[in-house]
Amino acid sequence: MKAKRSRFWLNVIAAFKLVKVSALVVTGVLALRLRGEDLVEQALRLTHRLGLSPGSRFVHEALAKVASVEPRDLGIVAAATFVYAAIFLVEGTGLFLAKRWAEYLTILVTVSFIPFEVWEAARHFSGLKVGAIAVNLAVVVYLVWRVRAERRDEETDSDGVDRQVEGARGGA
Repeated sequence: MKAKRSRFWLNVIAAFKLVKVSALVVTGVLALRLRGEDLVEQALRLTHRLGLSPGSRFVHEALAKVASVEPRDLGIVAAATFVYAAIFLVEGTGLFLAKRWAEYLTILVTVSFIPFEVWEAARHFSGLKVGAIAVNLAVVVYLVWRVRAERRDEETDSDGVDRQVEGARGGA
């Protein structure tokens, strides 16, 4: 029987998923809270609190984007973030419990986001986006390797058991 695979990286991935859950829940709650507010006014207050210059290009562009957001959009953002948070919660919990289905689910979900991340990075390049893609690819590669190795171990174990049974029958 093969030694149990280290769960260290599985737990790191699970913890990362649960951190994402926290960030998404905060984002969703904030989006719901801001639905009835004047977003531009709230953004200006935040700009002043952070000591940012309202005349800077970055702040001006951010305020222009905030001005285009409709209250309905905030409801959609909140709903989407809560759905993603639920998926990541299931993934993270399953990974902490070392469930194989969670490994498959994490592979599927992570791979499904990569094309969108690549498209977004191509449209608006940043090192952070490229880093996120690299991390997600590493997670997928690791989990695929882990699932395949575990399956191989199980096949080896079952072959060994089958051979022992056959050997016992032949010797009787």
